[in-house]
Amino acid sequence: MDKRTADILLVIIEEYVNSADPVGSKSITDKYSLGISSATVRNEMHQLEKEGYITSLHTSSGRIPTDKGYRFYVDYLTEFIKQREIEEKIYRLLKRVEIEDALDKIFSRLFSNNPYTSLGVLKRNETRIDTFHILSVAKDTYLLVLILKNGVAAHKLLKEQLSDNVKVNILSEYLNEKLYGMTLRDIQNTSFSFIDKFDRDNKAFFIKIVSEIMEIMNQYEENEIFLKGKENLLSFPDFKDISEVKNIFDAFNREYELSELLLYSSDDPFSVHIGNEINNEKLNKLSIAKHTYDLGSEGKITFGIAGPTRMNYKKVMDDLNNIENILGNIVNDKTEKKEVR
Repeated sequence: MDKRTADILLVIIEEYVNSADPVGSKSITDKYSLGISSATVRNEMHQLEKEGYITSLHTSSGRIPTDKGYRFYVDYLTEFIKQREIEEKIYRLLKRVEIEDALDKIFSRLFSNNPYTSLGVLKRNETRIDTFHILSVAKDTYLLVLILKNGVAAHKLLKEQLSDNVKVNILSEYLNEKLYGMTLRDIQNTSFSFIDKFDRDNKAFFIKIVSEIMEIMNQYEENEIFLKGKENLLSFPDFKDISEVKNIFDAFNREYELSELLLYSSDDPFSVHIGNEINNEKLNKLSIAKHTYDLGSEGKITFGIAGPTRMNYKKVMDDLNNIENILGNIVNDKTEKKEVR
């Protein structure tokens, strides 16, 4: 596409984003100094429509962008984002704050600064068992202490009546040997037939210990979903059909689907999915811009903004790339509070 045609397409998209009204050739030449006639603009628009970048709702109406047109626009904007530099800064900043606390503040500011829906997911890496201990603390009362490879330490009190000949320390060492280095999925796929051979009489206690270990590990493996402002979609004329809005809300409420969508891996950590590109028929009236950051041993975090395909992509992309400044302010606030103390 040559520069003149691209300029006309960019103008059409920005006009439609701002007005939600189809854009005509006359309005373009009246408002913008492109140095060409209205007839030339009409010819260029005809070619853009032929190639699928714009379309008309009615024969005599102006034109509106298609998903293909929005894709060209987003790719054009993305060229100016210094991804690698931003990635490195975000990574360094996130290592200096408590992630959950930072996430709440980031999403609060994203939400307050845009008319769309703010999305996010924190995916922690699979945790593995490092070691655990079973300690007798009182009659029929035991303390389970679990330490994971990522440094997390958790404990749980257990009540159980065991036979007098049970040596808790031996039981603890035996299970330690069997479960060392396992992930939650490893444990879920283990038959534990060895328990019968070791101590059939206290099998229930074995099972309780393993169940508690799995519950603790699950707490540190579940994706944390963040969602604010979904009701904002109701303010857009793009969503007059209430059934469409209901479908979107239903999809947002399915945490597994939402986390899969946001964590979908791609070559570029920053991406925008437009309409049918989302591959979810409930969300094909939306665009979702997202930015994923690798947190090393902690896992991954994705920030996203969802809105109509007629969203203000430039502002959304600026907001997502302003996370560096938001995090910088959080780090500065934290440093200042320490100094005051």
